[in-house]
Amino acid sequence: MNGTAEWLMLAVAVVGGLGGLGALLNAAFGRRKTRADAAQVITGTAMEWIGKFEKAAESAQAQAEAAQVQASKAREQMSAAQEQMERVTAEARALATELHQLRTAILAPDATLEHLRLLVARGQQQNGRA
Repeated sequence: MNGTAEWLMLAVAVVGGLGGLGALLNAAFGRRKTRADAAQVITGTAMEWIGKFEKAAESAQAQAEAAQVQASKAREQMSAAQEQMERVTAEARALATELHQLRTAILAPDATLEHLRLLVARGQQQNGRA
């Protein structure tokens, strides 16, 4: 072979070798880039999930607080209703007792109209009725 052909073959080999070397370098650095990209994608996805979970937790917290307020109001209403029921029950018992006394007085053999009027008047004053 002549010198020029040898130099040409050497140049082609070097260029080809550099191309292979470039491919190897690109693959090595490309892997680092791919790993970095993957880490960035995973981090970004995790941050999105964290944001969604935080929003869901805040929403659940707000709903729980609203439920506590409603439960507190319901307990207050129930307590007021129980107190009212106790007052009504006591008044009903008092009226039943008064009615029983009046019935007993009316059926008594020695009942007088004046005595019955006094019983009725006394019962009205005790119960706040006029």
